[in-house]
Amino acid sequence: RADAEAGHRVTAAIKHADSIVAAATTESHRRVQEADKAVRTLVDIRGQVQHQLAIIVPHLDEIRRVTAAAPEMLQPLDEETGRPVTEGFQTDPGPQVYPTTEEANADSVDGAPTLDEADLDEEAAEVDEHEAATKS
Repeated sequence: RADAEAGHRVTAAIKHADSIVAAATTESHRRVQEADKAVRTLVDIRGQVQHQLAIIVPHLDEIRRVTAAAPEMLQPLDEETGRPVTEGFQTDPGPQVYPTTEEANADSVDGAPTLDEADLDEEAAEVDEHEAATKS
């Protein structure tokens, strides 16, 4: 009877050990499968990044070429020297005094032409036309 009991216990222990080994084998296979999937994903990502780098490198070379030339291209032009600047203009012209028709038609000291009402009306009409044209 002791031999039978011992045989039964040995058989149960072997089954239990086989069950543990089978579970461990299944778990290690699952973990290796997950790790393999992760490595494949990383390899795919690496390939995508390398492809993107291959596409972008020529553009980066062009950017380097343009940025190297930029300082020379951004130098002030000769035409900029002596150009009118804001500080050179009054912000408030002050009160304006306009001559009357008589004053405008008075003999000029330097022989300048005189204005008459028709000239003033014509000039005012031109200004009005110009303002109307620029507003539309």
